[in-house]
Amino acid sequence: MKKSFAVVLAVLMLVSILIPLGAFTASARESVVFTEGNFKYEVYDGEAWIVGATADLGSDIVIPSTLGGYPVVLICNIPGSPLVTSVTIPSTVESIWPDVFEDCIHIERVYISDFAAWCEIDFDYNAVTWYCSNPLASGAELYLNGEKMDLTNLVIPDGVEKIGDYAFISEWDMIEGVIETVEIPSSVTSIGQGAFCYCAGIKSIIIPDSVKFIGDNAFNSCSKLEQVTLSENIGYIEDYLFYDCTSLRSVNIPQGVKTICEYAFARCHSLENVTIPDTVEKIEEGAFGGAISLKSITIPDSVTEIERFAFYGCKSLESVTLSPNVEFINGMTFAECESLKSVEIPHGVLRLHDNVFENCKSLTSVTFPSSVRDIGEEVFLGCDNVVICCDKDDYAYEYAVQNGIKTHCDNVEQDVSVPAQTYDWKYLIVVCGAAVVALVVVAVVAKKKKAK
Repeated sequence: MKKSFAVVLAVLMLVSILIPLGAFTASARESVVFTEGNFKYEVYDGEAWIVGATADLGSDIVIPSTLGGYPVVLICNIPGSPLVTSVTIPSTVESIWPDVFEDCIHIERVYISDFAAWCEIDFDYNAVTWYCSNPLASGAELYLNGEKMDLTNLVIPDGVEKIGDYAFISEWDMIEGVIETVEIPSSVTSIGQGAFCYCAGIKSIIIPDSVKFIGDNAFNSCSKLEQVTLSENIGYIEDYLFYDCTSLRSVNIPQGVKTICEYAFARCHSLENVTIPDTVEKIEEGAFGGAISLKSITIPDSVTEIERFAFYGCKSLESVTLSPNVEFINGMTFAECESLKSVEIPHGVLRLHDNVFENCKSLTSVTFPSSVRDIGEEVFLGCDNVVICCDKDDYAYEYAVQNGIKTHCDNVEQDVSVPAQTYDWKYLIVVCGAAVVALVVVAVVAKKKKAK
């Protein structure tokens, strides 16, 4: 009894200690805003975050490298003005939040003292307002130690380990673009999201094998990009990575890539050849959508999932080899592929979702295996000449009959567009007998009238 009481007492004492300790810890974490000069800042883990200003910062904003003796690493918020024409960013800054400088629409010059540090800054992007916190996105020019930098032939300094988010984003509506070539050293291990977004002047790029991650949108809308050599050590082709790279002609996806993510190669209008390695397991939504020059595609056995719209609008696509390990072909996967002529659905596929082949106007033959147990609505909408090849015992045959689609079974073509009407033989005898009786009655009546 005494032992049990001692255990309970110990637990109560421990709780009484932990509760105030927890309260003290929570209190210590509450933010405290400090002021130095015209800047408001908070301190976290020995680093200063700028959160505002006490007054107008003038037309030339100079971000301090330290506040309260702490290095300034993050700019969360500062008041801006259309009158601002320049900003100085110290080498201590690591990240700038999305709406910083949003009102500074006339920034012409960005002053820095360390180009390597600039390369590693993570800028941010507001998807609602389409505003990026990097002034380069609005047409500003970079000045290193007071001298204007020529970014035409961009050389990332050796020793840089990452290229930050939106570090070299260009103006979205520029036709030519500032950067034409990019040299990336082997010290770089990651390229941030949107890093070279809208860089319309880049024609080719080699990404060294030291790079293990490339963020989404990194080369989005690089309209003159024709050739890319990807690192052999990336695991994913991220969302929108080469979206709207309308001049990209071919790309070899390296071994080791597991997923081709959403819209990675969408609207790559010049893309003719793609080699998908046998490490890829998933092709996500719209991955190759609108790649209007793509002529053929072979999906390796490693792929187990193809999401909707994956090859939507590939107008030149003539042939497709599908993986036998895909169980579902999702909606609109090959819709609007006007040149697609024939498709063989591999054994193992269980279901075709709605509108898979919608408006594939050249499609004349689709071979179905016995494994298919369900076919969605309007799968062949607009495919006026399609013939379903299957066994009469398969679900695909039943689907064809119900939807007025021609079939080809056991090497005998049958047009089931108007299903033949069948009758029970007993019913036919009854109908014929009734007709005979009616004729006899008519004859008798006519004879009696004549006799009168």
